[in-house]
Amino acid sequence: MTAENVQVVRRFFEALADAGRASTPAEDLMQRFAREDVVYVEDPRWPGSDTYRGDVAVGECWSKYDELLGDAAAVSVVEVRDAGNEVVAIVQVSGRARESGVPYDHTWGYVCRTEDGRLSYFRAYLDFAEALEAAGLSP
Repeated sequence: MTAENVQVVRRFFEALADAGRASTPAEDLMQRFAREDVVYVEDPRWPGSDTYRGDVAVGECWSKYDELLGDAAAVSVVEVRDAGNEVVAIVQVSGRARESGVPYDHTWGYVCRTEDGRLSYFRAYLDFAEALEAAGLSP
C-alpha cells in the first residue's frame, strides 16, 4: 500500500508540473487527484499563510500561486519518499515572478497523506529538510 501512496503523490506533483505547460487550472488538478475533503497547510513562514479545506479552496489557493509565479514557472519533482503513513515530496519551482520579473528558484518539501488513492492532506515546508525530518526521514 505504501508504494501506491508514493505513486499517488508522485502523479499529483508530476501533473502539477505538466499543468503549467498545458495551462491546466489548479482546481481541475485538485478534483482529479485530491479527495473532496483534502486539507492543505501552508508553511507558517509563507506570507499570509493559512490552512485550506476542500478541493475547491485548495484549488483556488494554488491558482493564486500560478498568478503570483507566472506562466513560465517550471515545476520539477526532485524526489518522492515513503515515510510509512506519509509520503514526502521534494519539488523544485523556478521561473520569474509575473509582476516584478524577479527570478526565483526554490526547493519545497511537502508531507502528504493519501486515502483511497487520492491526496487527503499535504503540508508545505519552505525548507525541504524540515519536511523530511517531520516525517521521520533523514535529509
